[in-house]
Amino acid sequence: SRAVVAAAALTLRLHAATPTLDLTLDRAQTFTVGGTPVALAGEFKDGFWIYGKNGITIPAEGLLGRQGTILYRFKVSEFRDEPLKARYLLTLRDARRVFFGPYMLSDAKKLYVAVCNYDEGIKDYPVVSEDIRRDEPYTFAAAWDGTSLRLYLNGLLVEEMKQKFPMPDAFRSLYLGPYTDGWTNPPPWGDDSMAGSLKTYDVALSSEEIAALSGAQSRPITED
Repeated sequence: SRAVVAAAALTLRLHAATPTLDLTLDRAQTFTVGGTPVALAGEFKDGFWIYGKNGITIPAEGLLGRQGTILYRFKVSEFRDEPLKARYLLTLRDARRVFFGPYMLSDAKKLYVAVCNYDEGIKDYPVVSEDIRRDEPYTFAAAWDGTSLRLYLNGLLVEEMKQKFPMPDAFRSLYLGPYTDGWTNPPPWGDDSMAGSLKTYDVALSSEEIAALSGAQSRPITED
């Protein structure tokens, strides 16, 4: 049947797209990225790593570039620490001032994404979700091809926007949880935020592929 043929074709495409990074963050471990060992330690609960006061830094060169896809599974509990302006759950940085990643504000209700190139004065903060429920797993995904940027939650396309600047040929770092670098120095936080898995690709996956990897059925954006 056509459905069987379509499913088989999708399976072939998914197998053809090999992740540049594929992590399950359910236990203490040391993994190697680009020849650099990265230690994951701390507390774990129900298959998720609790960020704690300090996040981890993953070398990102070779993981993503001008084209890319990232899938990140996360959940949050009630924010207990003193409110902050923003809690960046995952952050991509390059050697310049390109800054990309999902974040939440202190009300812990909406999920935003920062799409910024500070050198060019470009700062976009689209809303991915209006209502992030506590202690419920979500899969955030983003894909870009040099022309457009697509954002997903649980496999559903929620935003498609024109890329206002090209992503770098190579990112410098991928941060999970609180971090400090030359431009950002947030106060400690993280006991209320958790990561379950992370996949990256150096190509822009289709909506169908992202839906399949997120365990959902793809559907287009619907206008109210």
